[in-house]
Amino acid sequence: FLISVYDFLLKSTIEKFLEEGVSNAELIYKLPDNTYGLTLKAKRNVVEQSIFGVDINPYATEVTEFSLLLKLLEGENRASIENFSVKYETKILPSLQNNIKCGNSLVDDKFYEFMPEEIKDDKVLFRVKPFNWEREFPFLNDTNGFDAILGNPPYVRIQRLVKFFPEEIKYYQSNLSGFEVAKKETIDKYYVFIQRAIAILNPTGFLGYIVPHKFFIIKGGKALRKYISETCSFSKIIHFGVSQVFPDRSTYTAILILQREDK
Repeated sequence: FLISVYDFLLKSTIEKFLEEGVSNAELIYKLPDNTYGLTLKAKRNVVEQSIFGVDINPYATEVTEFSLLLKLLEGENRASIENFSVKYETKILPSLQNNIKCGNSLVDDKFYEFMPEEIKDDKVLFRVKPFNWEREFPFLNDTNGFDAILGNPPYVRIQRLVKFFPEEIKYYQSNLSGFEVAKKETIDKYYVFIQRAIAILNPTGFLGYIVPHKFFIIKGGKALRKYISETCSFSKIIHFGVSQVFPDRSTYTAILILQREDK
């Protein structure tokens, strides 16, 4: 997802530069085929200032960092790299540790209040990985949230949550967590991901998720439908019906594009 975000932002940045007449050679240059490209400096700015991600799996975060760094080198050659190094006296590739984080998107520091007895249990903490959004991404205090969030949250029914994530499901369903969509006995983990994402958008931010569409109509999805209707407007729904988007998986999905609204 973040590689696609990177490609989209590069294209959008070039279009914006051309629209505004930006001709700064440190940022944009013309190619032999009369198209335009961004310099390494401009591409670094895009990644460092606009792309952020969180995953509970440390290997996923490592692969993402590596993939983004490889994308930065696309279109570069020895001359452009040496020129950047000499001109800016810095490393060719930036550290993305402030951009790509490892942690649990759904469980924050309130988990320590909810289960204080687990603070000294390394196995539980390693499995749960509480994550504080404001501490890990301090700019959120100034922006009041992200401009856009996208992804494919995990689909995990409550039966599997109870079996494999007992501490988490108890936390989701507690009053301390604030998850209104998790109170019922028939929830899915993606319900909680949707509420969390909406909550950390800025007042006009967009959310794009691909999720199972059964919550549109089932009784267990009522709380989620209510939460969405009270906090967002629908920008677009792409409903795949019975078509299987993911190979070898019987999952009936839709793409939701929501815009946050203060109602």
